[in-house]
This record gives sequence, structure tokens and C-alpha cells, in this order.
Amino acid sequence: MIRKKFHFIHLFICVEFFISAASFSARADNFNTLHQINLFSMKTLEDTGLHEGLAGAFFGKQGNWFIMAGGSSFPGEKPWQNGIKHLSDQVFVFEQLPGGQFNIVYQGNDLPIPLAEGSYATLPNGLLCVGGLTPDGITRKSWLLSYSGSGIRVTEYPSLPLPVKNSTATAIGSKIYLIGGELADGTSSGQFLALDITNPAKGWEELPNFPVPVSGAAIASQQDGEEVSLFSFGGRAKLTAGAATTFYTSVYHFRPSSNRWVKKGDIRRDDGASVPLAMATASSVGGSHVLLYGGDTGNIFNQVENALSTGDTSKRDSLWMTHTGFNNKILVYNTITDAWFEAGETSNPPVAVTANVSDGKNVYIAGGEIRPGVRSPHITQLYYTSKPSFGWINYLVLFLYFGGMLLLGFYFMKRNESTEDFFKAGGRIPWWAAGISIFATTLSAITFLSIPAKTYASDWRMLVFNICIILIVPIVIRYFLPFFTRFRLGTAYEYLEIRFNRTVRWLASALFVIFMVSRIAIVLFLPALALNAVTGFDIYLSIVVMGLVTIIYSTSGGMEAVVWGDVIQGFILVFGALAAFIFMVRQSR
Repeated sequence: MIRKKFHFIHLFICVEFFISAASFSARADNFNTLHQINLFSMKTLEDTGLHEGLAGAFFGKQGNWFIMAGGSSFPGEKPWQNGIKHLSDQVFVFEQLPGGQFNIVYQGNDLPIPLAEGSYATLPNGLLCVGGLTPDGITRKSWLLSYSGSGIRVTEYPSLPLPVKNSTATAIGSKIYLIGGELADGTSSGQFLALDITNPAKGWEELPNFPVPVSGAAIASQQDGEEVSLFSFGGRAKLTAGAATTFYTSVYHFRPSSNRWVKKGDIRRDDGASVPLAMATASSVGGSHVLLYGGDTGNIFNQVENALSTGDTSKRDSLWMTHTGFNNKILVYNTITDAWFEAGETSNPPVAVTANVSDGKNVYIAGGEIRPGVRSPHITQLYYTSKPSFGWINYLVLFLYFGGMLLLGFYFMKRNESTEDFFKAGGRIPWWAAGISIFATTLSAITFLSIPAKTYASDWRMLVFNICIILIVPIVIRYFLPFFTRFRLGTAYEYLEIRFNRTVRWLASALFVIFMVSRIAIVLFLPALALNAVTGFDIYLSIVVMGLVTIIYSTSGGMEAVVWGDVIQGFILVFGALAAFIFMVRQSR
């Protein structure tokens, strides 16, 4: 009778895996939702002359404060009216209120010189501003802006080897990496530099050049499955003075451990078309994604260049005034699969020459250029939310499973009449059940979550580890079990006492207990994370429930409950893996 119950529960759960796979396919597109919220508007700063917004500003985060410095604007006449670009020396410090909005806590003219269009990186102690455009031309100087709670402290950092603007920088650990930049003659540089912030006196270290000359690329640091690496997206380049500017579609990957750049696929839309993109921002989100926001595809930019080369200023002005805007698609790149998808469109008019900072979960976009001479006044927050959608069938199966395991323990509790029954199942365990139990015992959340994730992120090295789980079962059944059963021992540690002494038995037992306590912490935490992701259950509550159910059925039913529980779980895990495999093959592109 009990075996029929086992088969029913097992069949029900296996069927549910296929039902869940089919239903999840229909819901996958709505699982994650991208939100865009305007947190601050520069329009409130009309008395400063910066109310239209800033482009090419420096933007970063120090603790709970956001620092925005410099930038450019056209507060008076626009470029087609022969207006002059204004460079700002203003520094703003914002705090994010509980409701999410930004509030200015400090404002001052703290930059050593008016500055815009440089590169920047967030450091633990402030915002590093590198190079850029000044009223006297392009600079190679660098400054660290730190907020103390009452004012800005400016610390001069090592200068660049060459003066550049529109370079791009990001941090990995204690190193700041910088690529490219536009030189004074308008051509692009292929420099690739690194600065160790733990020893800034060493200055900028020259690394192997970037594969192509570039300025206005978007760069982000993100996990690639092996380590945190650099990813560079697009950019543009003028190879010789007077030549037309080339806009890139390419993605490059730099792994610090290998010290070389590798070209990946192109920036792509959902329709598969390559997208040339420069002056966009790249932000790392989650564990393996990079979000690209805004940017210029170069079509109108090249037309303006052509008009200037022929001296047709009226056509140039017309192109500027009727500019249709920049890239409005928010693109997301998977650093592991080298794949792209569109996350939606910008809620504000799309921008280029903007600034960004990311904390891994939220992306903050500051200002930017809506079209030539027109700035965006917004500071915008982007973030993802997920809506767990488990379904009543899944909940039913989950409760049936936990309830079934408890009933299993109580059923075998009635059959335990001696310690021989409790610890050795009275010799009633068939060979095939013992084999499945051994196999299932080697499986865990590490097998089903961690190892596949590691394989997905890197390569097939972990396959050998999993194959050994299957290979070891016949060896254990054929040689180890017959050897130990003839001694009629309660535990393997009793054999150690017979073979050696009691000290060895105690030592081995203590080491195994320490190992299992450490392992169980991971084995319970991983499925708790999975339950939290798909149901919204509290992680700690999930750990407590799983732990209590396991303890109750194991201690009440003894070894027989443990073995038959392993048999049920073994079937569930194997058929679950098959269902997941079929689902992944069907959904792969």
C-alpha cells in the first residue's frame, strides 16, 4: 500500500514539472519589469542658469550620497544660433529620500576649473574625474571629489599621459581602467590605462592598446562566469583629421587575468540588426548583465560632418534644429551568453553624452543631450522588479510533497519495534532501494543549482564531477555494502573503532559532523533562494520549514524512512532534471 502511495506522489510531481514548464513559458516575458522614475529635475535650479540640464557631467556615489559635477549646456543661444557652450564648475551632492526622490544637500563651485566630457569612476571615498574639456582646451588632469558632510574636498590625482575628452573609465577592485578618448586634433586614441588607487603615486600604467582607436565608448565591469571583467560597447573614431567619423557596433571583452582584449558579437536589437552606438552609458545589473542606455547611432552626426566639410552651414543648422533624437531602445547584454535583448524604451526623450552610476540593482542616469544644444534636466532611476508567479498547482504539489514526507516518517515510526529497526531498517531494504538511496544522497541543491550555474557560466569541467556520482554507485553496492553488512554495525564509525581505536572513531565522527553542518547550510540556503525567487517566501522561513520536515520524518521513521524518502526524492530529482532539460532545449534559440 505504501509503495502505491509513493508511486502516486512521484507521478504527480513529475507531471507537475512538465505543467510548470509549459505555464512558465507563457509568463516568462512578464517575469521581470523595468521601471523608470524621475528623481530630480534641474528645472528647480533656474537661479543657477543650469535649469535646462547638463550633458557630459561627472556622476558617482559616495556612501549614501550622489555627487554630480561639471557638465556643459547652452543656457543662451543654441549652436545653430552660434551660441557658446557653457562649461560648469558646479558640484551637487544629493541624498535619496525614503520616497525615492533626490534632495540637494550641498551645492558649490568646487571644481578647480569648469569641466565636462571627461571620464569618471566611483571610488569608496568619492568621485574620480579624469580629463575632459575645459575653457582652455582638453586637459589630462584628474581630481577626486569627496564629500565630508559639510563640504567638498578636492584631491589632485595623477594626470593622464595624454589630454583627452570622451574617454571612458570604470573600476574593478582597486584598479581604475580607462580606454580611448578624443585628442586635441579631433582624432581618437587607442590608449588603455590602469590606475591602482591603493598606490596612486605610481600613476597611470599603460596596458596593451585597445583593439581600435575609440572615443565615446560605453564601458562596464561585470562577471563573465570566471571573473569580473571589462566590457566595452561601441564608440566612435576619427582616424585622421578631416576624415568622417566611424561609429562602432562591436563589443570587446577584457579579462584582467589574461591581459588581452577579445572581440565578441555586435550590439544588436531584438530583430537581429547590428546597432552602431556611441556616447551611450553602460551599467552592470544583476549577476551577468549590462544595460545600455541612450547613445548616438551616428546617422545625423555624419550628415552634419559632411555639411561642414562642404561649408554648407545652412544644412548643418537645419540638421541640428530638426534632429530626431538619439537611440530610444534600452538594450541589455548577457556577458555569459553574448546575447542581447530589448528591455523597453526610454520614458524620457532619449539622450547621449549622459552620466550614470549603478549599485548592481539600480541604475541612475544624470542629464544628457536630447539633441544638439538641448539638455535633459532629469536624474532618472532604472530598476527591475520581479513578480513571483507560482500558481495553485505548484503550491498544491509543494504542500503534497511536504505532507507526504511527514506521513512517510509517521508510517515507518509504527514499524520500528527495536533499535535494529530504527538504525538498520530490520534488514528490510531491497538492494535497488539502497542503490537509489546512495545515488540520491549524493544529490543536493549544489548538484541541481550550483553546478549547472557554474557550467552555464564557464564550461563543462563540472561534468566529470557529476558523472562520478553515477559511477560510484555500483562500486559501493558491489564491494562496500557486503563488506560492512557482515559486521552488522550501526554506523561506519564503529568499524573505525574495530579497525583502529575509539579515538579514531570519535575524530572521524566529529569531522563528519562539522562537514555536514557546513554543507547543510549551503544545501538549505540554495533551495530557499529558489523558493524565494518563484514564490516570494521568506528565505529564513523556507530554511526552517525544510529543516523541520526533514528532521521530523528522519528521526521519527528511522533508517527505513530515510531510505524510502531518498528513493522518492531520487525519482523526483531525475525526472525533474529531464523535464528541465526538455524545457531548455525547446526554449533555446
